[in-house]
Amino acid sequence: EMQAFVVLYYMVMFLLILNFLLAIIVESYMKVRRYNEEIEYETEFFTDLFFSVASLCYGKLHRWPSQPKLARAVSRLCGKLALGYDDLWRLGLFRRQRDVG
Repeated sequence: EMQAFVVLYYMVMFLLILNFLLAIIVESYMKVRRYNEEIEYETEFFTDLFFSVASLCYGKLHRWPSQPKLARAVSRLCGKLALGYDDLWRLGLFRRQRDVG
């Protein structure tokens, strides 16, 4: 008879701790979800158009490599999750080091 109570006690404690763990996980998920909903990713059309043209002119001025050429060079860097200033310079696609930034 005592064994049934012990087993029942362990089951209740297990479910209680599982409930706490799920509450923590769900609360963290909801915080991240709320944060992602508040971030504004897009801007107005004319702002996007201006920055696209400005980027194109800046690239021509500094003789940046074309996007496909840069994409091919970056894709050869297998395993890198992030690229920094030095990584882009070492690709050898830029004339001067200051043109990278």
